[in-house]
Amino acid sequence: MKPKFRFALTLLFILSISSNIYSQFTSIGIKSGFNLSKLDYKSDLKGYDFSYKTGINAGLLIEYKLSNSLFLHSELIYSMRGTEYGAEGKTISGYLVPNHKFVQRHNYLEIPFFIQYNFPMSYF
Repeated sequence: MKPKFRFALTLLFILSISSNIYSQFTSIGIKSGFNLSKLDYKSDLKGYDFSYKTGINAGLLIEYKLSNSLFLHSELIYSMRGTEYGAEGKTISGYLVPNHKFVQRHNYLEIPFFIQYNFPMSYF
């Protein structure tokens, strides 16, 4: 098994075990998942076949309680995205293109902030 794949698999296993640390006003946790992304360059690369690229996302989250139903929620997420494209003996712009394949990888670090409101549940 390749070292990068083994590392990614181990990291995904560790991060998939959701754990939260709670205090009276703050909760901290981890999150992970898979991405399926596809970039499509309609004007620049006409004639190429684009396919989906799989990746992982993982990160930390924190939630701060402002009141009984209002929370400030933030995350720090690493996300792998990209695409795969190529041409297999196609004619593009009048030229015969030999078989070839390209892989684009984009790594993102996202820091979203949310204000979360929980509606009170009424009992029937």
